[in-house]
Amino acid sequence: MTRTTGTVLVLAVAGTLAACNRDSADPSAGAGAAPGARVGVPAANLVEVTYEIEGMHCDGCVETISTEVAKLDHVHGLEVSLEQETAVVRLDDAEAADAVAKAIEALGFGAKRR
Repeated sequence: MTRTTGTVLVLAVAGTLAACNRDSADPSAGAGAAPGARVGVPAANLVEVTYEIEGMHCDGCVETISTEVAKLDHVHGLEVSLEQETAVVRLDDAEAADAVAKAIEALGFGAKRR
C-alpha cells in the first residue's frame, strides 16, 4: 500500500460529513484546514491525547473522524493524520478520552490510545 506524506486535517468545529470510497480513493489528495477552538477553556488547561487509528484509507475517512469527534463534549480541537494513522485530540477533561475512542470505533475505525 502506498501512502503519501502530508495529509493532515486540522479541525475544531464540525464540518460536512464525507463518505469514503475505499476502492478508488486517492490517499494523495490534499488536506484541508479549519482554524479555531471552542471558547472558554484556556489552552494551558487542555489535555492532548493521541490515538492510533486503524482503517483510514483516504481524506474522506480523515474528514469523517474529524467531523464526528469535533461534535463531542470536551473536545476543543483535533488533528487527524492519514499518513501517521493518528488522531491528536485536545480535551478539557482527560476522563473524556475513552468516549473519544468509542466514538471513533462507532464510525468503523480502530482507535487505541497511546
